[in-house]
Amino acid sequence: MSFALSPAARLRFEEDGWIGPYPLLSERDARGLAPELQRAFDQTLGYHYPDRAELERFLAAGGSYYRDRAWFQSLHALSARLLDVGRQPAIVERVAQLLGDDVMLWGTICFVQEPGGRLHWHSDNEFHHVRGVSAWIAVSNVTLRNSLKLLPGSHRLPRRPEDDLSVGAETMSSLQDDERALSIARRWLPSAGVVRPELRDGEFILFSGNVWHASDNPGPALRHAMGLRYSPPDQQVRIPLTAWEPTYWDPARPPTVLVRAAKGS
Repeated sequence: MSFALSPAARLRFEEDGWIGPYPLLSERDARGLAPELQRAFDQTLGYHYPDRAELERFLAAGGSYYRDRAWFQSLHALSARLLDVGRQPAIVERVAQLLGDDVMLWGTICFVQEPGGRLHWHSDNEFHHVRGVSAWIAVSNVTLRNSLKLLPGSHRLPRRPEDDLSVGAETMSSLQDDERALSIARRWLPSAGVVRPELRDGEFILFSGNVWHASDNPGPALRHAMGLRYSPPDQQVRIPLTAWEPTYWDPARPPTVLVRAAKGS
């Protein structure tokens, strides 16, 4: 099967910041990943950033914040099955056409959303410091109503939702509202609008880590998705201890895997 991206797809990624969806797994195989995602995630410290007091104590003491339990984005180091997904040519070959021949996997994440759950608009802090691409895979109970929401073109904006959070101009609650996020984006992108890709379990999209994105789950079922993060191997990926600026970094480096290398290198 050819995974070549058309010129139109490359242009769309450059302008809108995302492309897809593309097939990856059967619905049965995708849904079978949910327990493994949860098992690996349960071995991590969870979706946790230290509060200000905890951060100051850690910085004074030194050492790695993640010395006892793994970072929540390191699931590929905890599961051979999840690493195998991150190596799949359907993803990696397309990512290589966006990033270059050599591709490094450094993030694998479990996204679980309860019925009624909401995640505020944001971009990913790590991608403010490294060049890369994310894959978002529909695992179980993903529908048009609860798939990832994206704001096309927002990767080119001079400001991010986190900037308003860091100065107290917005809260995570206020940034759960689509219209509020759009009002911020339209200061620079008057045509800004929200899209929600129509994904089936087993399909994925690719997007720039700097694209503003959010999610909610109005449906009655628990929703699972899987995130993968890729960069060229010359990028110095680090583990942030804060979700927005100013960013503090853990001294330990995340586990990385070279999933594609140029022929002859």
